[in-house]
Amino acid sequence: MTKKNWDKSVATWSFQNVDKFLRTVPIPRIHDDDDTATLPDADGVDRDEIRALEVTLKNGERCSVSEIIPATDTDGWIVLRDNKVVIEEYPGMTAETKHLLMSVTKTLTATVAGILMEEKTTSGEHTIEPDKAVDEYVPDLGAANSGYKGAKVQTVLDMRSLIKFSEGYLDPTSEVREMDGASGWAPLPTPTSPTTVKQFLRNMTLATDPKRKPGSFEYRSCETSVIGWVCEAAYEKSHGTDTPFAEIASELLWSKLGAQDDAYITVDEEGTASFDGGICATLRDLARFGAMICGLGRSVRGDRVVSESWAKDLFAGGDAQAFKDGPRYKDLEMVDGKFHNMFWSPSADRNVVVGIGIHGQMLYINKDTKTVGVKLSSWALPEEAWKGGWKGFSALAVFEAIDAYLSQSVAQIPAGVAGR
Repeated sequence: MTKKNWDKSVATWSFQNVDKFLRTVPIPRIHDDDDTATLPDADGVDRDEIRALEVTLKNGERCSVSEIIPATDTDGWIVLRDNKVVIEEYPGMTAETKHLLMSVTKTLTATVAGILMEEKTTSGEHTIEPDKAVDEYVPDLGAANSGYKGAKVQTVLDMRSLIKFSEGYLDPTSEVREMDGASGWAPLPTPTSPTTVKQFLRNMTLATDPKRKPGSFEYRSCETSVIGWVCEAAYEKSHGTDTPFAEIASELLWSKLGAQDDAYITVDEEGTASFDGGICATLRDLARFGAMICGLGRSVRGDRVVSESWAKDLFAGGDAQAFKDGPRYKDLEMVDGKFHNMFWSPSADRNVVVGIGIHGQMLYINKDTKTVGVKLSSWALPEEAWKGGWKGFSALAVFEAIDAYLSQSVAQIPAGVAGR
């Protein structure tokens, strides 16, 4: 295994052992074992019926849940309803495995930013103001040739800046591959390529595509990296300490979820985190995060993590027209969807948001039905087609089918025996 192939030919092993070959730092949970948020098993649910549920896929074919899960390289998956475990399986990992979340990391990074948007400084301002420019926090992004000069925090959070960046995972000349090299995930594409994440971000320029509508949505991982850098800079200004993102995320987010285990995140040679894709966590702890978002900012333990107003805006906010104006709108196949604060709304249902990561990672949240789904996978390729559409839609379809089944068959799920 090398940096050239760890995310492809040996993904099943490497996604579960990232700390064995990349630089990482912990995101500690910092609480006693007694403070772990319990996730009781749900009674009154026929799990065999759930496995037998038929799901309609993009090509019209109907497959059962039990057929889809192994066919889509699932390492582990779980569904919660009202913070109770409806179903939980580990086809390719264990409950203790810390699995790479890929771009579901973006949703966690944005949530840290959301917490800092509510935190007040001694001057009465919020630690991060969404309408301020990112270079007000990070002067390095304010250089005359910087594509981020003057870009507002919220614009970047919604991936609506005019930065030049290609997300071509299999294109060795793309900016995302260059950023992988800078983060330590891959060999440097050229001898003169940036060697750190922040050096890479300093070099970002504006796009020159005349077809690109100003303010339209385009998915680019560098946007999350800028937000992570803003979080560090704003926290330092507010708290007077130079604190790395992993420690900020631990203090503000991970320690308040009732997580059972520490998470960890990959870092470059300077110690800068891979804000866009480097977090590794257990299946249940990611489900606990989803349950907090589902609970409009309150964790399973009842702790206030992010404000209710931020959480509500996550579901209701965003610009659907900006999403439609994006250059890849047709490819995304999310009619009436939107993208806001690093979460996707895959349809017109504004009760549902999802986090999506390449190689098959998904977090599903329905605040109306109190349903959370997590699927961690190890596809061989970053993006794969299956049964007439993007392979990730099969996971979304599974969660939607189970959600509908639970709504139809069980009004309230009583608590069962406490789970792990």
